Amino acid sequence: MSVTEYLYGMLAGLTALAALVVAVRLLAFTIRCRAREGRLLVMLAGATTLFALCGANLVNAADNVLWHPNVPIVPSAWLSSVSGLVICVWFEVFGRYAVERSGFERQLEALANTDSLTGILNRRACLERGAALVEAARRFDHPLTVMMIDIDHFKRVNDRHGHEAGDEVLRMFTSVVQGCLRQVDVFGRLGGEEFAVFMPETNHEGAAIAAERIRASIEKAELSRNGKALSITVSIGAIAGSESLDEALRKADEALYRAKQTGRNRAVMVSETLGEPA
Repeated sequence: MSVTEYLYGMLAGLTALAALVVAVRLLAFTIRCRAREGRLLVMLAGATTLFALCGANLVNAADNVLWHPNVPIVPSAWLSSVSGLVICVWFEVFGRYAVERSGFERQLEALANTDSLTGILNRRACLERGAALVEAARRFDHPLTVMMIDIDHFKRVNDRHGHEAGDEVLRMFTSVVQGCLRQVDVFGRLGGEEFAVFMPETNHEGAAIAAERIRASIEKAELSRNGKALSITVSIGAIAGSESLDEALRKADEALYRAKQTGRNRAVMVSETLGEPA
């Protein structure tokens, strides 16, 4: 007895409605399948679809035939081949549709989470991921550093050189900061010239080193604009460790304010326990 005959015999007791339900479920699973097993599921779906379409049970499976009162006896192998072809076409069409739709959904998600100018995370996505990192650090008692970074006198850049130059400065700044961070770090634009960085597994000493590295790299970077070199500096406030996202952002923002008040172009760390500059 062939595999096809065995399958027909196994499914012979199904009603047309039951067979249709099985066929639809198999098809749905087949569309999601990315492995070789999908070919077998295609044939199974083809077999069950036959029963759904014929509305009759298999008779005389050993003789390799199907019978229906309104149609002549037809070799089941031929029916299996035709139905398999139909299902394969169906699988190909819906499979491609599923892949295209999945890709489209990923593009939409990226657009929803990305700042259109700089290409990094926007405010909502950055704070969502930051909140998850803060919660994980609190739960497992792991170090985490939160930084607030602000471009010094950014309004002057726009006023003196135009908004186009300001946009180029933001992109240059983003590129330099990304070069100073690890893949596990979360970097996003909160708005205007204000940015946030979340650095998991980074304690007070590591945070101070990372903040100074970012500050120094930005200070050295130059943007050529109409034959003139355009440079910027940044002020950074950072806190290593906190109980909540709001608290971490508040303390980092306080440190950022101190950095601006004491001359800008500097990084200020806040003690986790005392709340004083470190």
